Amino acid sequence: MDFFYRVLQGLFKRFLPVWTPEKSSGIWIHAASVGEVHVAYSLVHAIRGAWPDLPLLITVFTPTGSRRATELFESMPEVEVHRFPGDDLQRLEPVFTYFQPKMLILIEAELWPMLLKTAHQKRVPVFIVNARLTPSAFRRYRLLGQWFSAHLSAITWVLAQSLPDAERFHRLGIPRERIRVVGNLKFDLAGRPRKSLQRKDLGLTPEDFVVVFGSLRSREEDLILEALTTFLRPGVKFILAPRHLDRVRPLIQKLQARGWPVRLRQPDPAIPTTEEAKIVILNTLGELWDVYALGDVAVVGGTFAPYGGHSLLEPAFHGLPVVFGPYIENVQEVAKGLLQGGGGIQVQRPNTLVKVLDHLFRDQETRKSIGTRARRFVEQHQGATQRVLTYLKPWLEHHDR
Repeated sequence: MDFFYRVLQGLFKRFLPVWTPEKSSGIWIHAASVGEVHVAYSLVHAIRGAWPDLPLLITVFTPTGSRRATELFESMPEVEVHRFPGDDLQRLEPVFTYFQPKMLILIEAELWPMLLKTAHQKRVPVFIVNARLTPSAFRRYRLLGQWFSAHLSAITWVLAQSLPDAERFHRLGIPRERIRVVGNLKFDLAGRPRKSLQRKDLGLTPEDFVVVFGSLRSREEDLILEALTTFLRPGVKFILAPRHLDRVRPLIQKLQARGWPVRLRQPDPAIPTTEEAKIVILNTLGELWDVYALGDVAVVGGTFAPYGGHSLLEPAFHGLPVVFGPYIENVQEVAKGLLQGGGGIQVQRPNTLVKVLDHLFRDQETRKSIGTRARRFVEQHQGATQRVLTYLKPWLEHHDR
């Protein structure tokens, strides 16, 4: 297993930059991509409130996540942002040597073996914050066997989102006394910066009934477009937000092949579109959060094909009815809470989706009531960020002595 992991390390090193930190003696926070970066922002917001001068190093694995982190933290001089150097001892050693972290915080499930090993050797406490482990991720880690489990001794605290997550981390080999359930920091994203987007910026009017399809994945595009075929009508407009921007052009081609004019959020001279269109394509990074605020209903992608689902909390925070499909492995706890609280609607097939949208279109009172319950569900589960701080505080105070 160690041999195969070293081969994987070699592949990573071809794409990840080499760098050394400019700051030192602070907190190192590592995130995977855009969603985890937003969690990191919520946590950084709270850390700066308690320790305003503490240097912070943010590393991100994906290039899109790194760009988003740069945008979010550009106004904070005490925060330094870099791509993850790679899970390689030679690359990690300079980061630990120059930055000398007081602690290492890993967001959700960034369990890199060499990163954990180096932290253990340097006696740096490791916190898994907003810890989440889906059944499929748990099975993948288990396949790594004892070679991987040996590195988990570096972990000081696992601060889990839910009881099922906590149980899977324990079954992975982490003692129960190092695991606590503190909730999901994504409920606390109210502190995240907002853009002053208005409907007119996307060619929408206050009277339009706007359905936001967020985080659409390639294998569910055709299903969604078939549903749109039935639901296109006067007074209804759609915002389609592909999960990955390389799907913008193929999606536009599919729409135009059906004879539907489209508008781009960010004009592109290479793609002919129409200003007056019922369908708007979101072709920018980091704006979906703000775009949800312009909608009447949200349909969340990654749930209509076997991807596991994407964030249901963002539209719920904005008080929209949250509609999603059958594939929710990655968002089970939130989906369950929304359904039980009356703020979410799960549909199994595209034809059912059309019926649900039609009902919400015609019944404004029901639509607002479901949206209010979605927002209330979010508010009832806020506070995880402050609970995390109670676990960080003793370690930071110890290092300051």
